Amino acid sequence: MKLKTAIIANAASLGYHWIYDPDILEDEAHHHPSMLFKQPNLKIYQHAKEAYYGYPNAKVGDLSMQGNVILWLYEAMKENPDFKVEDYETLLKTKLQPGGLYEGYVESYAQRLVLTSLTNETIPRHSDDHLIGFVPYLVTKALDLPNDHAWSLAQLFTDNEDYLAFYQVFDLYFSLSSKRSHKKAIELSIERVPKKYRPVFQAAITMEETRAFVELYGLRACAYHQALPIVFHLAYHATSLEEALEKNILIGGNLSDRATYLAAMLSTVFDRPTAWEAFVPLAKNV
Repeated sequence: MKLKTAIIANAASLGYHWIYDPDILEDEAHHHPSMLFKQPNLKIYQHAKEAYYGYPNAKVGDLSMQGNVILWLYEAMKENPDFKVEDYETLLKTKLQPGGLYEGYVESYAQRLVLTSLTNETIPRHSDDHLIGFVPYLVTKALDLPNDHAWSLAQLFTDNEDYLAFYQVFDLYFSLSSKRSHKKAIELSIERVPKKYRPVFQAAITMEETRAFVELYGLRACAYHQALPIVFHLAYHATSLEEALEKNILIGGNLSDRATYLAAMLSTVFDRPTAWEAFVPLAKNV
């Protein structure tokens, strides 16, 4: 798994992040040879039936909030492999507090975290279901650290052990995947998906028409159990990294963060274009 590819894919997809209107995205695709590495355009968000313009100051090559967290955590854990959840909490509070260098959108779970450092009140935590629970997994995987370490950090936001189960799903995929066997790796890895989610993951590999699959299962929201079936569907049917990322954008929704995990999976299968690195200077040290 190549973490740099995952981070670059996050940046490549930010231009249409949180547009939930596939029709307007398909119309955009007809006017551009590629949907990758675009700056968010307010007019497109305003014309969409449903959209949230969360990154108004983003430039080409910038990352989503979760993309930034991956980068921050990687840099911190590369320096300190014994990084603990208390360190993770301090890192995020420092990076995301008002007046800091980060200018992007702060997601709800992180807003609650920052509020605890700005007020004297205790903000009740809840078990979050965003993809943020997989950020420690990607980083520890890149640094060859155990899943227990990733899970200890993920518990800053969640106590849902489905995340830990999905770490094992990804582990099996990464251990088996190659250019000649990535489909078989996906088929075997989804057998370890928690039983309640297994039918949608089975549909992810049997249904070839992406929009029909997404509409049938209602998968555009941000929760991991809606995002990951799309990731596995696109990875299974991919013929190139570029094609998979373009298709991911056309789905709409939380597409920049989905792209991160899609590219992480496909980094074992396809090479990324070398020209992409120039767009994302933030990823140069990964």
